[in-house]
Amino acid sequence: GSGLARLAAGTSGHFLKTQGSGANPVWAESGGKFESQLFHATGPAHNPSGSTWTKITLDTIKTNEITSASLSSGVISLPAGTYYSHSFSSHYRTNDFNNRIQNTSDSATLLIGNGGHSWSSPNDASTPNAICVGRFTLSGTKNVEFQIINNNQNNQTSWQGGVPNHVQIWKVA
Repeated sequence: GSGLARLAAGTSGHFLKTQGSGANPVWAESGGKFESQLFHATGPAHNPSGSTWTKITLDTIKTNEITSASLSSGVISLPAGTYYSHSFSSHYRTNDFNNRIQNTSDSATLLIGNGGHSWSSPNDASTPNAICVGRFTLSGTKNVEFQIINNNQNNQTSWQGGVPNHVQIWKVA
């Protein structure tokens, strides 16, 4: 014959991996995936006063697949592990704004957002998001807050109404 052989079905979730020239392929586990451990919370529009970091009061858990993770009074409790987060807050007519993920148990900034500017006098306004993306590791159970800052507020400052602030956290290790 032709040297062709029928390959037996592999295990669900595995992929066909080549092993180089002249070697037979094998079924293998895929790596680098999130293990369905997501924590997703939202909070209402928020208008801080002053130029200090302020907790966004997250009030709704959309998904919680991380064992021992919880939300209470806007504070997320996370167990030890390595996490990836993608979080954002929307802003309208605010100058010099940003957000961060803050470990309040240890007073440590875990991630800081990209920040921005959305207002120039007399009538220029836009609604950008401050986006906070990255990876962090916690050595034990810690309290974490999603915080915002607005260093230059004008009398028409507001956070984008009707657009909730989002915190998404995946446990990756």
